[in-house]
Amino acid sequence: MAAKPLIKEFKGAQEGETLLRWAIGNALSVVAGEGDFDAIAELIQDRRYGTARQMLADALVGTRDPRSVNILIGLLKDPDVVGHAIIALGKLRATKARPRIEPFLDHPMPWIRHEAKRAIEKINRPARRKKRA
Repeated sequence: MAAKPLIKEFKGAQEGETLLRWAIGNALSVVAGEGDFDAIAELIQDRRYGTARQMLADALVGTRDPRSVNILIGLLKDPDVVGHAIIALGKLRATKARPRIEPFLDHPMPWIRHEAKRAIEKINRPARRKKRA
Protein backbone atom coordinates (compact mmCIF):
# COMPACT_ATOMS: atom_id res chain seq x y z
CA MET A 1 0.00 0.00 0.00
CA ALA A 2 2.87 2.38 0.73
CA ALA A 3 4.22 1.80 -2.77
CA LYS A 4 1.31 3.37 -4.64
CA PRO A 5 2.02 7.01 -3.66
CA LEU A 6 5.72 6.46 -4.36
CA ILE A 7 4.95 5.08 -7.82
CA LYS A 8 2.78 8.13 -8.47
CA GLU A 9 5.61 10.45 -7.36
CA PHE A 10 8.13 8.56 -9.52
CA LYS A 11 5.95 9.07 -12.58
CA GLY A 12 5.14 12.68 -11.70
CA ALA A 13 8.70 13.87 -11.10
CA GLN A 14 9.85 16.50 -13.58
CA GLU A 15 12.12 15.56 -16.46
CA GLY A 16 15.72 15.78 -15.29
CA GLU A 17 14.94 14.92 -11.68
CA THR A 18 16.93 11.73 -11.91
CA LEU A 19 18.19 11.84 -8.33
CA LEU A 20 14.67 12.33 -6.98
CA ARG A 21 13.39 9.41 -9.03
CA TRP A 22 16.37 7.30 -7.94
CA ALA A 23 15.57 8.07 -4.28
CA ILE A 24 11.93 7.15 -4.84
CA GLY A 25 13.09 3.91 -6.47
CA ASN A 26 15.25 3.27 -3.43
CA ALA A 27 12.22 3.73 -1.16
CA LEU A 28 10.25 1.36 -3.38
CA SER A 29 12.99 -1.23 -2.97
CA VAL A 30 12.11 -1.24 0.74
CA VAL A 31 8.30 -1.11 0.63
CA ALA A 32 7.34 -2.91 -2.61
CA GLY A 33 5.16 -5.93 -2.09
CA GLU A 34 3.28 -8.60 -3.94
CA GLY A 35 0.65 -6.30 -5.40
CA ASP A 36 3.13 -3.86 -6.90
CA PHE A 37 4.68 -5.97 -9.66
CA ASP A 38 2.79 -4.56 -12.65
CA ALA A 39 3.50 -0.91 -11.85
CA ILE A 40 7.16 -1.48 -11.04
CA ALA A 41 7.68 -3.69 -14.09
CA GLU A 42 6.23 -0.94 -16.25
CA LEU A 43 8.50 1.73 -14.75
CA ILE A 44 11.72 -0.26 -14.86
CA GLN A 45 11.26 -1.09 -18.53
CA ASP A 46 10.61 2.52 -19.52
CA ARG A 47 14.00 3.74 -20.77
CA ARG A 48 12.90 7.37 -20.56
CA TYR A 49 13.69 7.21 -16.85
CA GLY A 50 17.34 6.24 -17.46
CA THR A 51 19.46 5.46 -14.42
CA ALA A 52 16.67 6.52 -12.07
CA ARG A 53 15.33 2.97 -12.60
CA GLN A 54 18.30 1.26 -10.96
CA MET A 55 16.76 0.63 -7.54
CA LEU A 56 13.55 -0.57 -9.13
CA ALA A 57 15.41 -3.81 -9.85
CA ASP A 58 15.52 -4.42 -6.11
CA ALA A 59 11.88 -3.37 -5.84
CA LEU A 60 11.02 -6.16 -8.29
CA VAL A 61 12.66 -8.61 -5.90
CA GLY A 62 10.33 -7.35 -3.17
CA THR A 63 7.24 -8.13 -5.24
CA ARG A 64 8.10 -11.85 -5.11
CA ASP A 65 6.55 -12.24 -8.53
CA PRO A 66 8.14 -15.01 -10.64
CA ARG A 67 7.81 -12.83 -13.75
CA SER A 68 10.52 -10.58 -12.30
CA VAL A 69 13.24 -12.97 -13.47
CA ASN A 70 12.37 -12.56 -17.16
CA ILE A 71 12.12 -8.78 -16.83
CA LEU A 72 15.51 -8.61 -15.11
CA ILE A 73 17.10 -10.89 -17.72
CA GLY A 74 15.80 -8.52 -20.40
CA LEU A 75 17.36 -5.59 -18.54
CA LEU A 76 20.83 -7.15 -18.84
CA LYS A 77 20.90 -5.46 -22.27
CA ASP A 78 20.19 -2.03 -20.76
CA PRO A 79 23.40 -0.24 -19.74
CA ASP A 80 21.51 2.10 -17.40
CA VAL A 81 20.38 -0.72 -15.10
CA VAL A 82 22.49 -3.77 -15.94
CA GLY A 83 24.47 -3.86 -12.69
CA HIS A 84 21.36 -3.60 -10.56
CA ALA A 85 19.60 -6.24 -12.65
CA ILE A 86 22.54 -8.58 -11.96
CA ILE A 87 22.32 -7.90 -8.23
CA ALA A 88 18.56 -8.58 -8.23
CA LEU A 89 18.95 -11.82 -10.19
CA GLY A 90 21.48 -12.96 -7.60
CA LYS A 91 19.07 -12.16 -4.79
CA LEU A 92 16.40 -14.18 -6.58
CA ARG A 93 18.90 -17.02 -7.13
CA ALA A 94 17.61 -17.18 -10.68
CA THR A 95 19.31 -20.27 -12.07
CA LYS A 96 18.01 -19.65 -15.58
CA ALA A 97 19.84 -16.28 -15.54
CA ARG A 98 23.29 -17.77 -14.83
CA PRO A 99 24.31 -18.18 -18.52
CA ARG A 100 23.18 -14.60 -19.17
CA ILE A 101 25.17 -13.25 -16.20
CA GLU A 102 28.41 -15.14 -16.93
CA PRO A 103 29.52 -12.83 -19.78
CA PHE A 104 29.55 -9.95 -17.28
CA LEU A 105 32.46 -11.60 -15.47
CA ASP A 106 34.57 -9.91 -18.18
CA HIS A 107 32.75 -6.56 -18.18
CA PRO A 108 34.99 -3.46 -18.44
CA MET A 109 33.51 -1.97 -15.26
CA PRO A 110 34.98 -3.59 -12.13
CA TRP A 111 31.84 -3.20 -10.00
CA ILE A 112 29.75 -5.03 -12.59
CA ARG A 113 32.32 -7.85 -12.77
CA HIS A 114 32.22 -8.05 -8.98
CA GLU A 115 28.41 -8.15 -8.84
CA ALA A 116 28.28 -10.78 -11.59
CA LYS A 117 30.65 -12.97 -9.57
CA ARG A 118 28.56 -12.48 -6.41
CA ALA A 119 25.30 -13.21 -8.23
CA ILE A 120 26.66 -16.44 -9.70
CA GLU A 121 27.93 -17.49 -6.27
CA LYS A 122 24.45 -16.91 -4.81
CA ILE A 123 22.79 -18.79 -7.64
CA ASN A 124 25.18 -21.73 -7.23
CA ARG A 125 24.83 -21.87 -3.42
CA PRO A 126 22.46 -24.54 -2.20
CA ALA A 127 19.31 -23.18 -0.60
CA ARG A 128 19.38 -23.09 3.18
CA ARG A 129 16.75 -25.08 4.95
CA LYS A 130 14.66 -23.25 7.47
CA LYS A 131 15.10 -24.49 11.00
CA ARG A 132 12.06 -25.85 12.71
CA ALA A 133 11.19 -24.47 16.11
